[in-house]
Amino acid sequence: MSEINIKHLEKLAKLDLPSSEEESLQADLAKLVDKFAELLALDSSLGGANESGSASDAISRRQELRADEKSRESISIEDVLDQAPNKLGSAFGVPRIL
Repeated sequence: MSEINIKHLEKLAKLDLPSSEEESLQADLAKLVDKFAELLALDSSLGGANESGSASDAISRRQELRADEKSRESISIEDVLDQAPNKLGSAFGVPRIL
């Protein structure tokens, strides 16, 4: 792996690291980059996506869709607004902020 430019990262992050921390950071970042390289090498097809498809495409194809259901009976607007401390017509009244 090529050496990571710690001085450039320091400048971008507006940091001033001592040289001992620079060496430690260099080693940590190298390990991190190596781990990402390992992840890129993994097969992420999820058993269905082609090489050009995204992981979300594969997941959506694998999920079972539930059947549409009729909506359940809900509380009427009038019953809800009767519980509200302040109502304006068919809506909740709220204090003005601005």
